[in-house]
Amino acid sequence: MRRTFSLNGTWKFEPVANVLLKLDGMVENTDHLPVSGEMELPMNWQLRGLNNFHGRVRFQRSFVFDGLQAGETSLWVMFRGVDYYAKVWINDTLVGQHEGYFQTFGFDITEAVIIGENQIVVEVTDPLEEPGTVWPHHKRMIKGVISHWDCRPGSWNLETGQDQNSGGIWNDVLLETRPAAFVGHVRTSTTLVPQKAPEDLVLGFEPDPEDDTSFQAMVLVEVEVFGPKANYQVIARIGAEESPAGIAEQMIRQTQDGQRHTLVVQVPEPELWWTWDMGEPHLEPLTVILKRDGQEVDRHQIEIGMRELRLDPQTGEWWLNKQRFFVRGTNVVPTLWLGEYDQSMIARDIELLRNASINGVRVCVHVNRDEFYTALDRAGIIAWQDFALQWGYIESIEVTRDAVSQIRDMVRLLVNHPCIALWCCQNESTFHNKKILDPVLAQAVAMEDGSRYIR
Repeated sequence: MRRTFSLNGTWKFEPVANVLLKLDGMVENTDHLPVSGEMELPMNWQLRGLNNFHGRVRFQRSFVFDGLQAGETSLWVMFRGVDYYAKVWINDTLVGQHEGYFQTFGFDITEAVIIGENQIVVEVTDPLEEPGTVWPHHKRMIKGVISHWDCRPGSWNLETGQDQNSGGIWNDVLLETRPAAFVGHVRTSTTLVPQKAPEDLVLGFEPDPEDDTSFQAMVLVEVEVFGPKANYQVIARIGAEESPAGIAEQMIRQTQDGQRHTLVVQVPEPELWWTWDMGEPHLEPLTVILKRDGQEVDRHQIEIGMRELRLDPQTGEWWLNKQRFFVRGTNVVPTLWLGEYDQSMIARDIELLRNASINGVRVCVHVNRDEFYTALDRAGIIAWQDFALQWGYIESIEVTRDAVSQIRDMVRLLVNHPCIALWCCQNESTFHNKKILDPVLAQAVAMEDGSRYIR
């Protein structure tokens, strides 16, 4: 089993450099730096007093570790959102680095921690992209409307268009213990198939499109497993333990870390997920259990909605659970500082959408926090999900490589939300991006999720 400990709270911070991102790299200086102090995290530093600061900030705090317990073999530090470049040290040992603003990421720190008091240092760099040469037409950082948008503070002005940037540790920081073998990423996809037996189909049975009870759900559950080479049992259960809607078990042979195994869960009488105007947005717990020699070693639980969503790109018609439906949609950019987007703000926006009879939103050229998509799931509102590419970027293989990596991160992060209707690779592409970058990104998305339409 796993234990988690929050590192949210008071951190020391020290601005260490102003940073300018030029076409040929970063230039730093230490002129007129803000004063050091303490900061309550998580939050974007703009909202914690570092007004218009573009540069590098060193965050530091201590934590006490009591050691691994029986069944635990490793300790990880997990970040649910750091904007934009991050480097992490534990007790002066560099344990990892990361680029991006929306992803969840983490590092194994088992060899770096000690029993007792430890020090964690996180250096976060969110530079100013050089106006005129890099920003706005040859951007390097993949931040979409968060760094370039008509409605940002300063709009398109070269001098003010990047004001009030979004840098910082804006989401949770956690410590997590893990067993020797554990469940990694879990991905699901639902297909609705007729309930009737094949001989009935031969006699001319056709499912009634108005009756969802005419269908059973076949749910593919892809499970990523980490651990020593051995035989394991994987169980995927949809619904409550005492009365599951469907369950599948499979013996696997683990030969390498990150190996993926696919189970098929048959749900004979599924309660389906609908948009709010067509029915109930029903959700079920999916529990994945990993066993070795009959003993449970790890489990992972998420919330899913069984639904089949299709778009006919020729006609523009949408079909949800075999029924045609009409999307009444709008764009959403709730805030440029995701650290402040709490449950009360999310609930307010969901209420506004429902009161306006909206059943679909375009998450406009950014990736929002996970809680927002969960709220859309529960409200029965579908989402057109943009990747965070907005207008022009440097035409380089490095940007292509990083965009491919980050768009796959986006899909892995959001793939199990039933609200997600389609993936869109970029907003208003330049010629280069439209003809070269976007087709590559579409292929990267398809490698992670072939069940949704890719724009």
